[in-house]
Amino acid sequence: MIIPPGIRLDVEPGEVRDREHSACVMCGRRGQHAHHRWFRSQGGPDAWANLIWVCTYCHDMIHHGNRASMELLGVRCSRNGQWPALISVTYHRRQGMVLLDDAGNVNQVEAA
Repeated sequence: MIIPPGIRLDVEPGEVRDREHSACVMCGRRGQHAHHRWFRSQGGPDAWANLIWVCTYCHDMIHHGNRASMELLGVRCSRNGQWPALISVTYHRRQGMVLLDDAGNVNQVEAA
């Protein structure tokens, strides 16, 4: 996967926590981890669109649970090598799908 030019690659975990108001994006509980949608072990950067805030339980489920379910939530970024900002993710705070852009914003996806 190629990282688009001009992407900030030094986002801190605390910034991701603040974007999510300390809540896990999957279940709404208090989050503790910045998870890389495109896994860091696979070259995923510390970029806004690549990071979500999750609790310990959901983070464990992402890495060791039902991967098919996590893919449906848009948690892992492995769809045809697309940049994470192009792949929506389900949020607990917003009913439906959102896109995480490369500036740290959460954008509602219009219903089809």
